[in-house]
Amino acid sequence: MWLLDPDCAYTFPMEDDLTVVLVAPHRERLPEFRADLEGAFHRMVNALPDGPELDTATQESKLLGKLELPNVFRPAARPGIAFVGDAALAADPLWGVGCGWAFQSADWLVEETADALDGGGDLDAALERYRRVHRRRLLPHYLMISDIASGRPINPIERRLYSVAARDPVVLRAFEDVGSRRRSPARMLDPRVLARLAR
Repeated sequence: MWLLDPDCAYTFPMEDDLTVVLVAPHRERLPEFRADLEGAFHRMVNALPDGPELDTATQESKLLGKLELPNVFRPAARPGIAFVGDAALAADPLWGVGCGWAFQSADWLVEETADALDGGGDLDAALERYRRVHRRRLLPHYLMISDIASGRPINPIERRLYSVAARDPVVLRAFEDVGSRRRSPARMLDPRVLARLAR
């Protein structure tokens, strides 16, 4: 992943030896990409430090782009109805979370409603528990991702975090915990992590 302030890019390994190469140029670069999509894509990828070698790769599909990717967070449940995946939450795809959040939220929905559905319990109360779990577990990540997706400059604390995570195993582990969504972004406020960032 390259956080280039304000542009971003990543490579994401998939099955069958395929790799997704995503570029997320800031909106100011839109005229460049509209004028020459292939050329602008290749120029941006080729400019990445230690980036992928596209000259030796096989492009398996046409380039796909999207101008508007609104971040959406809605209540995951209401009386009599529940939402999972993108129906409840859709965030900037740079972080590769969509499918994972769909599976996680489906699992939470089953955990919270199975007894009510099987034993005739209070389904609306179970749906409310699911809504609270979904909000508690994913809203902090959604807010962080939406903030970064705004195109605002990387702040000094984030710059320090990214720099230190590249060299320090404790900070890297915390960064990976948050990035993999196993822990809340509040994990970065752990005093051990903050002390290593301050050094």
